[in-house]
Amino acid sequence: MDDPRRPSPDHLTQQWLSQLMLSHCAEQAIYLISRLRIPDLVESGVDTIEAMAAETNIPSRPLRTLLDALEGIGIFARHTDGRYINTPASALLSSDSLSAEAARARYYGSSQVWNAWTRFDESIRSGKPAFELANGRPFYESLREDDELRAAFSTYIARVSQKSDAAGARSLELADARTVVDVGGGYGSFLVQLLRANPQVHGVLYDLPEVTEDAKRLLPADLVDRITVVGGDMRHSVPAGADVYVLKSVLCDWPDAEAGKVLHSCAAAMTGDARLITIERIASSVNDTGYERLMNLQMLLLFGGGGLRPLSEMRDLLESAHLSLTSATEITGNQSVLISQLAPPPPSGATSR
Repeated sequence: MDDPRRPSPDHLTQQWLSQLMLSHCAEQAIYLISRLRIPDLVESGVDTIEAMAAETNIPSRPLRTLLDALEGIGIFARHTDGRYINTPASALLSSDSLSAEAARARYYGSSQVWNAWTRFDESIRSGKPAFELANGRPFYESLREDDELRAAFSTYIARVSQKSDAAGARSLELADARTVVDVGGGYGSFLVQLLRANPQVHGVLYDLPEVTEDAKRLLPADLVDRITVVGGDMRHSVPAGADVYVLKSVLCDWPDAEAGKVLHSCAAAMTGDARLITIERIASSVNDTGYERLMNLQMLLLFGGGGLRPLSEMRDLLESAHLSLTSATEITGNQSVLISQLAPPPPSGATSR
């Protein structure tokens, strides 16, 4: 017997939910066309099913089904004669697009990330990252071993950060700094912005050895003499002796315990008046969106935690590493610059937290 207190779903709600449950089809279809460079083929004039089938070595019938499905959601369109054309959405997936979407598609749709969802139930019960359960090793170890995944992830991070890189670099007061270490700096896009804005600064780019090897080939020629590239694991140590340490969009990738290790490494490397600059998206009910909530779910899948944290949690993390938050300034959207320094030692006889 139906419960009269439960609202009856209308047809539109059922249709919406059914389509939502098919979103995995769209994700994998987008991943595949990005990997096959179908938008590039269409742009170059290889725009019929037959021609694309020949280029990709995929039979024309399943290829047509793939492209028809994407046309139905606005990715690709067709001329009256059947030739495909790029839409603004498919153009974002071309290899020469400066957007993050092509790299995001290859990162999200990769077999390693996709397989992680099959262990998500076990993950949220055990607290272990689904990615590690499904692939047998943590996410960042997989980056070390898989060139394609590492390239997709690093390119995605670099491109998605482009706008905030410029805003973040402009917001920082570094007139008194001589050496800046960009911890977890990826391919160095943010460090490059900092060095261009502060000609007196020498930069140290610090990330996994495999990432920094890739980065060496991508750094601008005019800045190579001002950048020292160092490979290592930020959870264990970071280069010592700098005036400023930067963590940009790093802590969101780690659950509290691992984020704490990163902060302890930074604190151990800092001396005197050295500053730690943390740039993160701060969780806020004012700027809350469904997209950000889903991103938190993605962080849980990959790392077993992390995601956007409110300012109070960021302060607690810093204090756990004996760092004192001295200022917090919003620079764009809900992204903020947090500046901290070594906390003063407790008075003699006092008990530390």
